[in-house]
Amino acid sequence: MTIPDFRRPPTKRELRDFSQAVPEWAVKRQEQADVMVSIFDEIAELEKTDPEAAEKMRKDYLPPEQMLENFYGRVAEDYKELPLEDDEIEQLFSAEHLASLSLEEYVELLRRVPPRFMTHITRQGVRDNASHNRGGYGEMNRGFEGALAV
Repeated sequence: MTIPDFRRPPTKRELRDFSQAVPEWAVKRQEQADVMVSIFDEIAELEKTDPEAAEKMRKDYLPPEQMLENFYGRVAEDYKELPLEDDEIEQLFSAEHLASLSLEEYVELLRRVPPRFMTHITRQGVRDNASHNRGGYGEMNRGFEGALAV
């Protein structure tokens, strides 16, 4: 099984999705958001009473864009540790191994790979559009049932 896409660096969207989906990063993400909001609230309050102090405080903190860039840099480091070795991918994602897993084990395995990792999409039901090509249009497809039978 060759997975050329597996080793490429994650996109910003993938890092954002990862930071929302992985429980410990979801907590860190919320903490980062809370810190940013509290800083801006504090500066806004200070602006009302002491504009010079508010300006000094604004200079003491990183701009929001830089705070987010730093956060996603830390997420990317954690994300890099997710990928498995090539031989592990071959073994863990073989049809035989996947068929032997319980739902909980399967979910745990998927948590060990980048969120973008997908091995196959299987159609089920009546093909009701022609977005891919006209082949099979209006026909019944039972591909998912076949995958379950493995």
